[in-house]
Amino acid sequence: MPSLNLPTLMREEISAMWHSTLKSMLIRRAYTVEMLENEGMNVINPTDGIRLSKDKYLGYYYLKKCGINIPETYASNDEMHTYFQILNSKSKNKNDKFVFKPMSGKGGIGIIITGEKSTAGDILSMFALNNKVAIFQKFIKNKGDMRIIVVGDEVIGGIYRIAGKGMNKNGISTGGKAVAFNVCDELKEISVKASKAVKCKISGVDIIEDKENNDYKVLEVNCSPAFDGFQKATKLNVYEKIADYLLKECKR
Repeated sequence: MPSLNLPTLMREEISAMWHSTLKSMLIRRAYTVEMLENEGMNVINPTDGIRLSKDKYLGYYYLKKCGINIPETYASNDEMHTYFQILNSKSKNKNDKFVFKPMSGKGGIGIIITGEKSTAGDILSMFALNNKVAIFQKFIKNKGDMRIIVVGDEVIGGIYRIAGKGMNKNGISTGGKAVAFNVCDELKEISVKASKAVKCKISGVDIIEDKENNDYKVLEVNCSPAFDGFQKATKLNVYEKIADYLLKECKR
């Protein structure tokens, strides 16, 4: 977003605007986006897209509501009680692991994977101590996950993200490796549907193959994905694709 104050932006003859959200400025920028939307500007991504993709609890609700498969997910006003209820349920496999993640976040920060009861208890205690709400999901065994970039109604490419040696997170920002792959029609359909479910026009959709249940699960939809690792692996110019899309939006 250019360094202009709001009255100046409102005077400019701008048909459409794309902003790459920085977490340190998220709230202020979201307010600015909402103001510009109310003035009739086509802002990409819109306020709802920011809100639904940044709030995991709400985002998972909208994904599920649109019929999109997500991992087995839990959220509660009393996460500790809920977690131990799950552990004591008959359906719980003693070898199950869980992924604990903050309600909002980026780059894998705050995400912890464990199957140890005492460790999980400590994790939830730390969330509570810092007045943070945790979401936890059943861990899906994998050798990597997928990041698929969606621009409008089009999938422009995908990468496998493979965890670095000794790591259990696949994200590139946490040391993972990116490998380009050809996105099949099924994954294209899931990705575009997931992006639209959380009201995004440009997004990075994270998907994992659940071999145990023979399907794909959407892990997350990012309204402001990082493109460096993706571009390096795919040799695609994402910004060029976004510019083409913005030009089309301006002509609408």
